[in-house]
Amino acid sequence: MRFSRLGVTLPATVIGICSFLPIGGASAATVTAGTPTVSSLNLGPGTPSVSGPSVSTQNISSNRNYGSSTVNLLSSEVITPPTETTSGLMYLYSTPQTTTTWVEDTWKRDTVEIDVNSSGGNKSGGKWISIVGTVSSNTALDISFSMMASGTFDPIVTPFGLAAPPLASFYFGEAAVGAVPSSTTNADIISLTYSANTFSSRFGTTTFTLAPGVAQPFAAFVYAGQDVSIDSFDLTGITTLYDYAFAPRESIVIGNRVLVGAEQIAPIPEAEPALILAAGLGAVAALARRRRRAVAVC
Repeated sequence: MRFSRLGVTLPATVIGICSFLPIGGASAATVTAGTPTVSSLNLGPGTPSVSGPSVSTQNISSNRNYGSSTVNLLSSEVITPPTETTSGLMYLYSTPQTTTTWVEDTWKRDTVEIDVNSSGGNKSGGKWISIVGTVSSNTALDISFSMMASGTFDPIVTPFGLAAPPLASFYFGEAAVGAVPSSTTNADIISLTYSANTFSSRFGTTTFTLAPGVAQPFAAFVYAGQDVSIDSFDLTGITTLYDYAFAPRESIVIGNRVLVGAEQIAPIPEAEPALILAAGLGAVAALARRRRRAVAVC
């Protein structure tokens, strides 16, 4: 006899994630930067501090080609074992198992940073900071630089009230130049913020293509005029993506098992009568064999 008890849930959630070795990608590019030459003028008391060059590698990933399927796993559990005289009870369960597959793409990219900081705070006259150096890679890559400067300023009087003076201007190229006019900026502005008497500006620059093993020279320059100080000048280079690889991924989620029914288990036959019957049959067979031998002798 079978009877159903639908909707009874027993918690038994298990989550498993399987990973496989990545496929493809073996370049493992490494960008290196030579020790830069940092020069400055009229920043104020003290010598600027230089941090870098530091090179770091970022791992980047994205997922694609998702797929999912669910199957119901059937199982049983004996609740009451049967005896010789009574029936047993067995519960029937259904457990959903969901398998999700996808492909993970991975890349790497390198970042080069050089930071110059000054506590001089001088706002009088023209002042500047230059960073001259080289960068190289063991494989063909593009690298894009950006420059950021921050400092303070004294507002100037205009017919419309107080305003910020002309702030920092930038230059970036493959080599240092002999003289750069204060109004020269050969870079594209990314951001410019100022609040109270402080400012911060970031500019994007030229993208270089690095040939394997060849040192690429660069020169970065920031200038500020009267009423403006340069407190920091940062140069950052970010490469294009490299070392591509992909790997299949799999996630298996075993959900809560649900009680879907039950069945009776028939009683176990008594062992004693069966043994007596077997012994009796054996005795009859033995007696028959003896009689056949006795007849044969006569």
